[in-house]
Amino acid sequence: MHKNTPLGGIRVLELGQLIAGPFAAKILGEFGADVIKIESPKGGDPLRKWRLLHDGNSVWWEVQSRNKRSLALDLRTCGRLSAKTWCVPWSKNATF
Repeated sequence: MHKNTPLGGIRVLELGQLIAGPFAAKILGEFGADVIKIESPKGGDPLRKWRLLHDGNSVWWEVQSRNKRSLALDLRTCGRLSAKTWCVPWSKNATF
């Protein structure tokens, strides 16, 4: 998180997959937001293995995941409400 950027000091929780949600969160991260991506512990975002691979990761993943931190959380066992309850209190903005 960079305080000297337009979104410095803002934390964003990203629960999206593939293109739209991760792209929006990537843009927020490029403007300095602290983006935390929630992924399934069973393989993570499908974008990790989508299309062109380089060193085991998709080239798309390399682009869409920059400026983010990842957290593995199984939303099927803990439930989406539990994830919001656990994550949202320390996140000022969330994209679901």
